[in-house]
Amino acid sequence: SIIEKFGISYPFMLGGSSFGGVVAYHMACLLEKKHNSKPTLIMIDSPAPGNMPKAMNEKQILEYIVTYGV
Repeated sequence: SIIEKFGISYPFMLGGSSFGGVVAYHMACLLEKKHNSKPTLIMIDSPAPGNMPKAMNEKQILEYIVTYGV
């Protein structure tokens, strides 16, 4: 994986806040499938799985950023 190319080896510890937590969660899911073991995951102020916003296309993402100044 790209992570391992940087010299980082399993077991992984991932974390992030807000949207970074969502990214870390999805990375953990991919790594779990590859290594058949759950990495440590820390999510701070991130929406939990099942409470994620609906998928948006590029136009909707740009409209959201312009509207809310993210």
